[in-house]
Amino acid sequence: RARGGTVVWVTSDVGADSLERWPVMYGGFIPQQYRAALAEQLAHSDFRWGRDYDPRRCRHGMDGPLDPGLDIKGEDAFVKKDRFSPFAPGGKHQGCRPADGPVGPQDFDLWLRRQGIECLLLAGVTTACCVDCTARDAMQRNFKVVVLSDAVAPSTLQDHVAALDHLAVGMADVRTVDDA
Repeated sequence: RARGGTVVWVTSDVGADSLERWPVMYGGFIPQQYRAALAEQLAHSDFRWGRDYDPRRCRHGMDGPLDPGLDIKGEDAFVKKDRFSPFAPGGKHQGCRPADGPVGPQDFDLWLRRQGIECLLLAGVTTACCVDCTARDAMQRNFKVVVLSDAVAPSTLQDHVAALDHLAVGMADVRTVDDA
């Protein structure tokens, strides 16, 4: 923000439609005994869309609200994703802004370009999954990508280091926040 960049919060927000639209994930990696409870949880729409959208109260599908300690400003943008990367084809929530409603999938690449964004500085969770997928997809769509090594969180330190090492080979510039 201080350097004139646009802050875009990409929130994981999986809708109930994902259970049918992504059966490889939800049919293969979610045990059968949890699927009914997951479907019920994903159906809640409290604070998810429109003027009522509140990133600190919204359940965001199964991932919960954003941490109250995050520095969210009124001028920041929000885009939802229901896949590991906001660039991937997805379901009704993919690429949508809270004001849009669940009308996806929307084209996140096109939205960024319309905002004049050419370089992405990535922070987030988890280094070896969502951050990695987003960085690879962005670079292959000709965005300059910087992964902020001290602003991404790993499942394990070993996964973190391995993911950053792999991204640094032709996919992204890996830097600390202070060096970006």
